[in-house]
Amino acid sequence: MVKGNYKGAIVLYKQIIESEPCDFVVLCLLAQCYELDGKGNDAVSVVKRAVEVAPENFFTLRTAARISARTGEHHLAKVYVEQALNNVPRESPESRGLVDTLPGVLFWFMRQIASLPILGNRINKGLIAGLDSDRMAREIYEWKEWAHGYLVWYEKSFGVGDGGPLH
Repeated sequence: MVKGNYKGAIVLYKQIIESEPCDFVVLCLLAQCYELDGKGNDAVSVVKRAVEVAPENFFTLRTAARISARTGEHHLAKVYVEQALNNVPRESPESRGLVDTLPGVLFWFMRQIASLPILGNRINKGLIAGLDSDRMAREIYEWKEWAHGYLVWYEKSFGVGDGGPLH
């Protein structure tokens, strides 16, 4: 895992969320920073908000599944994995894909451009020229492989149909 200035990023993302509380991309970034800073409970809480804002966005659900699994929230992770598998993008990546494929500085610049009314919708739908669609397709394929494996692991570990982990 890459080390970074998570505390500084958390402050920045929280400021953005104050003015744009429904920005699911920034909510996902904030959740990732909390997770990487060792604040699992905060990460899960924020990623839940992101899913409330964008409940059918594959990239939000993928982030939510990963964070939930890594923080031990396996029942929640299972729900997010199943929802994400039902919302895999068919052709072009959505705005969450930008976080995974563009360097941070370029992503910040693109977010600024996305706030312009004319360009915003194109950027937010992931129709930016030059976006590496082959890489995105590989990432989605790899995630789907992980997701199917996770569901098998979950069923073996916790049973099926019980609504959550057995204790």
